[in-house]
Amino acid sequence: MSLHNRFEIMIILFCTLLLFNCQSRQTGEKGNIAFNLVDSAGIDSVVDSGKGVGEVTYDTSEVEGKIHLTNQGTGQEQADGEMTIDDSKTRAEVEIDEDSSSAPVDEAKSERETPMETYEEGGGNKEEEYPAIEAFDRLREHEIWDDLLKKYVDPSGKVDYDGFVRDRQVLEQYLDQLSTKVPTDRASKSEQLAYWINAYNAYTVYLIVRNYPVKTILDLYDGKPWDHKWIEIGSDSYSLNDIEHTIIRKRYADPRIHFAVNCASKSCPPLASTAFASENYEELANRLTRQFINDPDYNRISSNNVELSRIFEWYSSDFGDLIAFLNRYSQKQINTGASISYLDYDWNLNGR
Repeated sequence: MSLHNRFEIMIILFCTLLLFNCQSRQTGEKGNIAFNLVDSAGIDSVVDSGKGVGEVTYDTSEVEGKIHLTNQGTGQEQADGEMTIDDSKTRAEVEIDEDSSSAPVDEAKSERETPMETYEEGGGNKEEEYPAIEAFDRLREHEIWDDLLKKYVDPSGKVDYDGFVRDRQVLEQYLDQLSTKVPTDRASKSEQLAYWINAYNAYTVYLIVRNYPVKTILDLYDGKPWDHKWIEIGSDSYSLNDIEHTIIRKRYADPRIHFAVNCASKSCPPLASTAFASENYEELANRLTRQFINDPDYNRISSNNVELSRIFEWYSSDFGDLIAFLNRYSQKQINTGASISYLDYDWNLNGR
């Protein structure tokens, strides 16, 4: 047998062994492959096959493993993290990269539970933040709304609806973004809350803009503007009540949301001049709650007597021990057993 023929046989044997090695998931062996990477944060992230070489170690009895990626050109580490193999997931074909000696393999996917803890007394949500698939997450994703708020909402929460009317097309652009990019269930709680609170507030402003000028939101839809289904998000239609009560209140159980959503009326908690985002949700929710409770235009508090916004009456079940809740944020501590009454609600438009 010639040397040339022997070399060809060796090449064939090497490729066969390599292919077997890369497909040896059932025996828990290792293989050098180019693959769809699960990054160090634990969320799916596509790495072009051929741009990196990785080593995956797995044990089918434990369905767990480790993943390590190095840059093919520099040899530097790109990611190193834990993963969980889920055999119920679909297979993923990875193109063979001759330089990295890679072959088709089963995709190893990472699963992390979405932290959806309820509001905790005094400290807010204690979730672990992480990126979300199809994230509508950072403030930049809400920057159109943030810019509009800064232009047309003053520090006291009064709204320049004439300005919003002039910038109606810009507002509609933001609503189009909301409709087409909804955070998934794998998004963090603060990201989801920021999205739905911004949606509620932006669509409320848009409802006024579409019917401007109006004296009160109660002039619309026979006095029931919150029940009318006119909001298109994704493939679903919503009313404002659907967003507030079915989604925000029911899913997230955070009483501070009552001071974040705005119903376009003078007695509503003021509309914030900053958009919500995952990175500012806790700080902004706490600040708005504190400001509303301590503002004498909405609540009048003394140690033995409190006159409160009717929000605290309408949604009493959300606040639990009302005095205890108020004392977390009130500048004046309220005695247990203090008398409680409720103020009249002004539904006139919260315009300048």
